[in-house]
Amino acid sequence: MTLAGRIKVAIKQFIYSPAGRDRKQRPDEMIAALAVQPGETVVDLGSGTGYYTFRLARAVGPGGRVYAIDTDADLLDDLAHRATREGISNLRTTHPAPTEAGLPEPVDLVFLSHVYHHLPDRIGYFGRLARSLRPGGRVAIVEGRRQGMARIFGHATEPEVVRREMESAGYRLAASHSIVPNESFQVFVPATAGGDSRTLATRT
Repeated sequence: MTLAGRIKVAIKQFIYSPAGRDRKQRPDEMIAALAVQPGETVVDLGSGTGYYTFRLARAVGPGGRVYAIDTDADLLDDLAHRATREGISNLRTTHPAPTEAGLPEPVDLVFLSHVYHHLPDRIGYFGRLARSLRPGGRVAIVEGRRQGMARIFGHATEPEVVRREMESAGYRLAASHSIVPNESFQVFVPATAGGDSRTLATRT
């Protein structure tokens, strides 16, 4: 990676993962709520600096696989180097296609944290994504509510809007968790899918 790339990664790590983020975001509770199983294939869509990526990699274990997908090549390079340093062999990095995630294989879970509002044509995007979900596959969306600074900068989507668009894309709400204030955490499955014990309980 070039010096400019390393500087950019360092700046983004400082912005995205400030001191106290774990206390505010409660990532371990978020991952626990998903009940990810060893051996599953999971996607961290919009992986950024890998805040959730490595937690997901540990959750699926060496028999599973995690795809870190992001448009930032420098961040992906940093994740790949970090995985090598930490001995994590089940992490793969990939660039998304212009209008879809471009997943290389069917997956059990697609996880998005504060990425939903960045996606263009979300109904079409997630409609196409459904083809890459295995039976029982889920899409978990963590998104800021339009409050405070998020409202000013537009980096948020109200949960009702997320739900309405996902329903239009062919999904149904399977679970909703209230873990972090001012954030929605909703899990969706294809509308034709059957029940799953991991997604039937709803926390309020």
